[in-house]
Parts: sequence; structure tokens; C-alpha cells
Amino acid sequence: MEEKLEEFEEIEESPAKEQSEQPKSEGSGGERPDFRVMQPDRDKEGNSTLKSVGGMWKKTSKNGNDFYVLNIGRLTLLVFKNDKQGGFNE
Repeated sequence: MEEKLEEFEEIEESPAKEQSEQPKSEGSGGERPDFRVMQPDRDKEGNSTLKSVGGMWKKTSKNGNDFYVLNIGRLTLLVFKNDKQGGFNE
């Protein structure tokens, strides 16, 4: 499960000027998420509902590789396509 640090590429950050010009929402710079993150819940009457808990935005690294930024509340995770051959622990 351990991966060497040099296997990770540097993620390109938007310049501070661009970030300050856009309205901010939950870690996305104001844009709508590509995916919404929903949590199944129940209302007071016991009916099934979906509660919005976050979003996932598609980004591109400096090397041109796509990845996603997943925000759930104050938690932010980076999501990468699994290009590795073999099992989970290899």
C-alpha cells in the first residue's frame, strides 16, 4: 500500500488573482461541481430523502492528467484514476 513520494505529480494551483476574482463556494472557486455527493436520510415522517453533503470537481494537473477534488463538509480529498496493474496492495 505504500507508494513512493516521487510517484506523485505536482498539482497545479490556480493563481491567487484568479481565485480572488471568483466567488467562493465549498473549496471549488465558485463553480458548480461535476458530481454531487448525497447521503441517504429520512425526514420526520420516515420518508427516504437525499441530503446534499458535498461535491466533486474535475481538475487537470500540470502534467495534463485529470483528477478530482472531493469536498464533504470541511474534508477535502484528491481522487485519481487507478492506473496501477495488480492488486490493491501492490
